[in-house]
Amino acid sequence: LSELRFLLGRVLMLSGEREAAVATYEGALASAPSEPPRVRIRALAGVGQVYAVHGMFRRARALCEEAVEQARAAGVRDVESHALNTLGLALAALGRADEAIEAIDEALAIALELDLPDDIGRAYANRTNVLAWAGYPDRATRLATEAMASVVDRGVRDHETMLRYIIVWNAFECGAWDVAAAQLTEADRMANPVEWSALRRAESALRYLVCSGADEAQAGWERARRLLAADPWLPGGSGDVLIAGVELAALAGRDQDAVDIAWEGFETLARFDGELWTAEMARVAAWPVADLGIRARAAGDDDGAIVAVERMDRLAELAREPRAWVSDPEDRLGEILDLGLAQIEAERSRMLGSSDPTEWGEIADRWSAVVRPYRALVARWRQAEAAEAAGDREAAAAVLREAYDAATSLGARPLASHMEALARKMRLRLEVASATDGDSAPPPFGLTARELEVLALMAAGRTNRQIADELFISRSTASVHVTHILAKLDVSTRTEAAGIALSQGLVET
Repeated sequence: LSELRFLLGRVLMLSGEREAAVATYEGALASAPSEPPRVRIRALAGVGQVYAVHGMFRRARALCEEAVEQARAAGVRDVESHALNTLGLALAALGRADEAIEAIDEALAIALELDLPDDIGRAYANRTNVLAWAGYPDRATRLATEAMASVVDRGVRDHETMLRYIIVWNAFECGAWDVAAAQLTEADRMANPVEWSALRRAESALRYLVCSGADEAQAGWERARRLLAADPWLPGGSGDVLIAGVELAALAGRDQDAVDIAWEGFETLARFDGELWTAEMARVAAWPVADLGIRARAAGDDDGAIVAVERMDRLAELAREPRAWVSDPEDRLGEILDLGLAQIEAERSRMLGSSDPTEWGEIADRWSAVVRPYRALVARWRQAEAAEAAGDREAAAAVLREAYDAATSLGARPLASHMEALARKMRLRLEVASATDGDSAPPPFGLTARELEVLALMAAGRTNRQIADELFISRSTASVHVTHILAKLDVSTRTEAAGIALSQGLVET
C-alpha cells in the first residue's frame, strides 16, 4: 500500500496536483512498514523531495538526511542517490553551498554508476541550481549546457527541457541575454504543457522578460499572479515570480504597486523557507520605496516620509536575516547578500537626499565582480544620477553614456529608457557606440561591434585592465563584455575565445 501511495504521489506531483501529492506522499510515509526497509527509505526520500519542490527546505533536509543514513545502512544505493539529490538542493537553499555541492556530486556519481537516467537528469539540474544559489550563474549556465548532451543521450527529454529553462534564469543573471532568449524559445518548443505550466515557466523566465521589456511580460506576470493566489502549495521557485512583479512595476514607475506586491510577497514567502528570495526582493523593493519617500518629502507629507523610512528599515532587516546563517561568510553568496544590503542603504541615502556617486560606483564595481551586469547597470544609472545632483555634470555624462551603451547592448530596454530620461534632464545626447547599420549582415555569434573590439584585444592577450585603458571604459564594463563574449562563443576561457576568434576570422592576425 505504501509503495502504491508513493507512485500515486509522484504522478500527482508531475501533473501539477501539488496539494494532493503532498498528502499522498505523507500518507505513504505514515503507512510504510519498517520491513522491508527499502519501502520506508523510499517514502522518506519521496516526502523529502516533495517538501523541497514546495520550498520547505528545512523539513526536506531532515527527512533526506534520515533517508541517506538508512539507505547506506541497508545498502539501497539508488534511493541513497535520490535522497542525496534532494538534500543538496535543500542545503543550497539554506545557504550551505559547499555541503550542497558535495551531496549533489555524490548523488550524480551513484546515478552514473548505476545508470539511473532520471536521477542523472535530476542531479545535473539540481547541481546547476546549487551553483546558481551559491552565486555562480555563469558556471551554472555552462554546466547546464554541458549536461544537456548527457541527458539527451539517455533519452530523458523532460530533463533537457528543465535544463533549458534553468539556463534562461542563469543567463539572465550573468548577462548573456541572447543565450537566455534562444534557450527560452527552444524550451517553449519542447515543453510538456502539463509538466511545465505557466507558473513553472515564469519562475525561470519572467525576470528576464520583465527586464528586457518583452511584450509578454505584463500578461505573463498577471497570469502567474493568479496562479500563485490559487495555489495553497507554492512551488519553491515562486519567489522569482514575485520579484519579477516588483521589478515590472518599478520599471514602469508604478511605485505603490511595486511596494504592495513586495509586501504581499513577503507574506507569501514566509509560508516556506524563502529567506534568500526575501532578501533579493527586499533589494529590488528598495527602489520604489525610495521613490515614494522622495515624493512624500517633496510634497511635505511627513506621514508618508515616515512610512517610507519604516519600510526601508524593514527591507534592511529582511536582507540581513539570511546573512546570519550562511555557512561561509566569505563565500560568493555572502558577498551577494552583503551587496543587497549595501544597495538598500544606498537607496535610503537617495531617499533622504544624500545619494553618493562614489558609493554607487563601488556597488556597481562589486556587482560586476560577482558577474551581475544588470544589477551593476542599475547602480551605474544611480551613480550618474547622484553625480548630476552633486553638480558634477562631466562625471555624470561619462558614466551615463557608458552605462547606456552597455544597457542597450545587453537588451535592457526599460532601464535604458530611464537612462534616456536622465539624459533629457541633463540635456545630454546619448549615442550607442555598439549600434550597427540595420542594412549590414548579422554580426557573427551575435557579437556587438564593441564586443568584437574587446575580443580582438582578448586575442592579443590583453587583461581586463588593459582592455579598459585602450577602449576608455571602466574595468568593470570590460569584465561585463568579456563575460558576454564567453557566453556567446559558448566557451569558458579567454584562450578558447581567442582560438575561435582567430580560426573564424573575427579578428585580424
